[in-house]
Amino acid sequence: MQRIVICEDQPDISLLLQLIFRKKGYESIVIDELTSVRQITDEQPDLILMDLKMPGISGIEAVKQLKENNETAAIPVVLVSGNAELQSIAEDLGVDYLLKPFEVKDVLEIVTRHIGQ
Repeated sequence: MQRIVICEDQPDISLLLQLIFRKKGYESIVIDELTSVRQITDEQPDLILMDLKMPGISGIEAVKQLKENNETAAIPVVLVSGNAELQSIAEDLGVDYLLKPFEVKDVLEIVTRHIGQ
């Protein structure tokens, strides 16, 4: 079973994402506060959904650390935010993005693009 780590501090959004992923057969783990990128890597994810503004380490800083580490650089990351600059930020970091508010089909399209069905 493929594993998706959801780094999201809004419980309603993380719950919605978990329900979507469970229905499609993915395992998901929620991290609602990042104190270390190791919280993510310990879960050995196939995909990471990263909120831009996380308590503790920001989504931007976490992505930079993940991409600088040879062991985690290949794990696909999707930045998730309502920030109007999200596309530009994601492009600068070399990752994909999902703009809030999002539709279920958009979430599934991105997941399929990165880790298949």
